[in-house]
Amino acid sequence: MDTFVTKAARLNGPRDIELIERELVCGEDDIIVKNHLMGICGSDKNFYRGYLPPKTAEFRQDPKFPFLLGHESGGTVVAVGSRVADYKVGDKVMAFGWNNNFAEYFAAKSFQLQPVPYGLDMDIASLGEPISCAMYSGLNSGVQLGDTVVVMGGGFAGQIIAQCARRKGAYRVIVVDVLEGKLALARRLGADITLNPGQDDVIEAVKDLTNGLGADVVVEAAGTAESFNTASEIIKHNGKFVFYSWVTTPVTLNISRWHDDGLDSSTPASCTTHGSSVMSGARKPCARWPRGSSTSSRSSPTNSSWTTSRPGSTSPTRTMPPSRSYSGRNRAGPPIPPPPEVESRGLAGRPRRPRPWAHAAVQGRPRKKP
Repeated sequence: MDTFVTKAARLNGPRDIELIERELVCGEDDIIVKNHLMGICGSDKNFYRGYLPPKTAEFRQDPKFPFLLGHESGGTVVAVGSRVADYKVGDKVMAFGWNNNFAEYFAAKSFQLQPVPYGLDMDIASLGEPISCAMYSGLNSGVQLGDTVVVMGGGFAGQIIAQCARRKGAYRVIVVDVLEGKLALARRLGADITLNPGQDDVIEAVKDLTNGLGADVVVEAAGTAESFNTASEIIKHNGKFVFYSWVTTPVTLNISRWHDDGLDSSTPASCTTHGSSVMSGARKPCARWPRGSSTSSRSSPTNSSWTTSRPGSTSPTRTMPPSRSYSGRNRAGPPIPPPPEVESRGLAGRPRRPRPWAHAAVQGRPRKKP
């Protein structure tokens, strides 16, 4: 059996990382990978600060000190066990498991790896796990055509989820973060509006932008108690609360709001390394949040001064005056072109063919195609 000696990061306690030497033995169902790049997850930062959660089914090592760090990386297979049939030496792979990936080499099982798509740069492939988590959450966030979507947190995952919401047809995408650099990046990537909790009243801003209704979908990707509670307050009645962050310490939440307003909550972050679950609130048939509003959430607000991107502007942002309403998507840059295959077949902008039989069915007559 092949043996490798590697340097690896071990977390001995809060803010105490030690570089140690480990010996990896390639067992009959093991795969040894030489790392190309490693990513730092938000959970790694929480562990570093000493916030280890109780053990769950996800942990393959007890969440206690000393703790072997790392699960985001990609690299090249350098050894495979005798029972491994789906990978061979030289294959490029992406890691999807807690295997002490903060190391020169790491050992994994077949189910913890994915092959790198042909031609994909290894710098990007090494981020395959966090990209796929964020993409999976964005695609399964429940965003519908015309929704107002708020993403709490403009970090790596939050930026990807915000772009997913845009591509899924959201009418307005709002990104909330305390760092101006992240907000500027969000605007460049297509966010309509950015809010800084240190400068803006996020709850009032969202109420104003939605004519008092609240957002259709709110994605929590900041991982703080303040972010969770703000998210709870800005979702509309029967709205969708998407959990992305892994909060490793207890927080106090306004569960009464979730119950009375029938919030639909889910945690779709974990197609990959983290676990997943879904909790659905009871649907309420009437009333909107806050009460007393009768205006549709699709209407453009007319009394706002929040920062928004404007196409064609020489400056990256401008503040809309209170007397001027938002129009269109207010997104930065040109509109997204149709996919190449659609354009090459001449389908872009083509009107749909009339379907007279559909009208006949509506009138109660039997469906009969001409």
